[in-house]
Amino acid sequence: ILAAHEDLDPVAEPRVSNLSMDEGQPVGFDLEIEVRPELTLEGLGDLEVERFELVIDDDRVDEAMAELAERNARWVPVERGAQPGDALTIEYCPLDDEGAPREGDRTRGYSMELGGDGVLPEFNSALEGLEPGEDTTVEVNYPADYPREDLAGKVISFQVKVEDVKEKQIPDLDDDFAQSVSPHSTLAELREAVRKDLEKASERESRRHFRERLVDAVLQVNAVPVPPSLEARYLQAMLQDMAKNAGREMDAETREKLAEAYAPAARRAVQRWLMLDHLKKAQQIEVGEEELSARIAELAEEQGVGPEDYRQALTANRRMDHLRMDMEEERAFQWLAEQVKVKPVRKTSAELEQERKDAEQTQDEASA
Repeated sequence: ILAAHEDLDPVAEPRVSNLSMDEGQPVGFDLEIEVRPELTLEGLGDLEVERFELVIDDDRVDEAMAELAERNARWVPVERGAQPGDALTIEYCPLDDEGAPREGDRTRGYSMELGGDGVLPEFNSALEGLEPGEDTTVEVNYPADYPREDLAGKVISFQVKVEDVKEKQIPDLDDDFAQSVSPHSTLAELREAVRKDLEKASERESRRHFRERLVDAVLQVNAVPVPPSLEARYLQAMLQDMAKNAGREMDAETREKLAEAYAPAARRAVQRWLMLDHLKKAQQIEVGEEELSARIAELAEEQGVGPEDYRQALTANRRMDHLRMDMEEERAFQWLAEQVKVKPVRKTSAELEQERKDAEQTQDEASA
């Protein structure tokens, strides 16, 4: 049937309705075919799209170096009273109504950070200042909305003993540190390497952000109809990924709420795909074998492996087509960026952090 309409570009299986099979009459039915919409992108030359660029200044490098030192901190046992931020190992046991330990519920070797997230305030107050080997009794008033129903709204006392106290020791930023965490001989070399990594990460984020702003700008001035079946399939895939990441199946009510909440995102994702697919066909964007091989060699060098090994890994993991599509999409975005006015916006990390705080304050004031 479809052979007579080769110009059709279906996006889903045809649907048959109004089937009639009356005796002596030709078989009749209605065939509904959902097709890819025809697009014409206009007004691109009138668009102005901001391209965000993060300035990697000395302050941002200092932040990254401090974060690196923090990640390589050592926890060292100390013989002093516990202070907020210390790592404690404790033994605790709930007491019954008569004040006797419930030995079956005794827990040993429990690790916690004094003052850390998730630690009950009564424990923080009672354990601060205690040295290894000392014990105390902690009375906890569990709120009525506490997640554990067996504890919610109850007052329970615990016998608690501090087994050990450790403080975080952050290494000094010097040449010895650089040699211990990297192949570099001096701190200056490490700083330069960190700066280059930050610049690369900033460029990736800038490119990603700019592409999505491009898509939004184009969609604002061009209608991109979405076939319902494509939107439904994409939304279904999103929900399946959510359930997989959560490690459990969703009930019908949760699924319905998530479907309603994420329907706009699914629709926008399909519009993005349709727009880019249209551009690739209209501009005859194709990645040939020679160009693909060059990209594989480039990626292999970044990973420190041979091109052929990298190619075999892509093939084994069925990622070759994904790489080709990513390259075609990149060229489509390059063409699209050449059609619009690009407005560079350079900001430091301090400026971005201040903008984030201002936005949070505005949101808090609006919800107050």
